[in-house]
Amino acid sequence: PHPGAPSGHAAGGVAGRTGGLHALCLELDRQNEALEWYLRAAAEAPYLREPWVELARLLYQREEWDGVLYAAGQALAVQERPRTYICEPEAWGSLPHDLRCQAFYHTGRTALALEEARQALALSPEDGRLRENVELLERQMRHTEASTPY
Repeated sequence: PHPGAPSGHAAGGVAGRTGGLHALCLELDRQNEALEWYLRAAAEAPYLREPWVELARLLYQREEWDGVLYAAGQALAVQERPRTYICEPEAWGSLPHDLRCQAFYHTGRTALALEEARQALALSPEDGRLRENVELLERQMRHTEASTPY
């Protein structure tokens, strides 16, 4: 078994002029075009979390795990939350950590996945899926430690 995945993707996206287009590209299954828009948005506004989170979400859908780690890491590096309409609560919640958890898990880095899962749960303690992810990863870590010869 593996950790439960984040659900869906937010409509809207990064900036007012490109957000709807991002969602439309994804709905039309034009992921390459969406990727171009997300990369452009991240380049134009690297000081915002939202473009990085949307890029990480698309890369997650494409199972490009190292890209997820990079984009979600860039999102988390943005520490100053702007007071604008563009600011999406999801980008400042558990999602960046959740995406990193998934990417670390899928690249065989369970200990790092567990760290991210715990951080995601700390930001959304009421989320049962995140709690189950932490429990699953803790069990896997105990099993791995128990089966490692000394």
